[in-house]
Amino acid sequence: MTEEKQTVVAEAIEANKAKGLNVYYISTNEHPCQVILTPDYYEHDDYPVVVTAPPADIKNGKYNWSTSEWVETDGSEVTARLIKAEAAVKTLTTQVTQLSETATADKAKDDKLNQALDTISKQQLQTSMMLGQLMQKLATPAVPVQGATEAKTEEQTQA
Repeated sequence: MTEEKQTVVAEAIEANKAKGLNVYYISTNEHPCQVILTPDYYEHDDYPVVVTAPPADIKNGKYNWSTSEWVETDGSEVTARLIKAEAAVKTLTTQVTQLSETATADKAKDDKLNQALDTISKQQLQTSMMLGQLMQKLATPAVPVQGATEAKTEEQTQA
């Protein structure tokens, strides 16, 4: 509703509350947003009577009975909202594209990192195996050679 119409409606509401009249809205194809004052009481929308007032940002509203909400019918307002929506869609599309590119680049980095980690893991396994073999060789006593033991024994007896 226009500001002027909103002011008139607000004044009518205040003037008629004391009289026990309730404010509702009729919304049909013939009367998209007609204010009515009635002693009848409605708890919820009942075609063609709408209980809730149209939002202040709607200039020429009509109640959409299938979605249970007020919609704008003014062509210039609808066009302005459509332009804003298109701009928002373009922005979101750009952001999605950027996120997709970033995700692709991150996946490539992750793949390279996983390959490097696999290589390190394999090298670590090989190193552990070699250390294990060395430890086994060091832990196993050497079999003494017969001549070397006899020479040691002679040296010990001469001393």
